[in-house]
Amino acid sequence: SASAEDLQNCFKIMQMMLGIWQTERYMLYHLINLSVPCTGAQSYTVGPGGDIAMTSRPNEITTAFIRLPATGALRADYALGILRAREDYDRIAAKTQGSMPSFLFYDSGFPLGTLYPWPVPSNIYELHITVLDRFQTFASVADTFLLPAEYEEAIMWNLACRLRPMYGMQPDPSLVEIGRASCRERVW
Repeated sequence: SASAEDLQNCFKIMQMMLGIWQTERYMLYHLINLSVPCTGAQSYTVGPGGDIAMTSRPNEITTAFIRLPATGALRADYALGILRAREDYDRIAAKTQGSMPSFLFYDSGFPLGTLYPWPVPSNIYELHITVLDRFQTFASVADTFLLPAEYEEAIMWNLACRLRPMYGMQPDPSLVEIGRASCRERVW
C-alpha cells in the first residue's frame, strides 16, 4: 500500500494535471455564461470578489455579447468581437468613447481578470461573457469524484504516466498511448 506521503505527492500531481487540462477547451465539457449590468464604467473585473464573481478568474473569454434592454417580449443580443491582444486594444484612440460596444478586450491578470468593452456601454446594456467552466476541485484524496464518467479513465492513465518519473521509472510507450487515447476519444 502507498504511504501517506506518496498519496499526498500523487494527489498534488493530479491537481496540477487537472489545472493544466482546464486551460484547454477540448478537455472541458461545459461552458458557462456570466453577465454584469453595465454601469458606464470603462472596465469590469472577473474572479473572486470581482464585478463578475467566480472562484477564479478565467484564462480567456470564449465569446461575448451585449444584451439590449427588452422591448416587450423581445430581447436582442449582439455578438462582440474579441480583441485577443493588448496591442489591439492599445491602438484604440478614444477608449472612453461611449456607445453600444462592438469589441471586448480581456486582460487575464491575476487574481482578477479585467474586461474592457469598447465603446464603453451605458447602464442600459448588460455585458455577457462565455468562459470555460472549472473542474471540480479536490481538497483531499478522500473526496468524491464529481466529473463526468469519461474523465475517470483519462485521469487514471495520464496520472500513471506522470507518476512514473517520481519513482525513477522511464516512460512506458503503451501507457503513454493509452493516456493519449483516453483524452482524444473519451473527453470532449
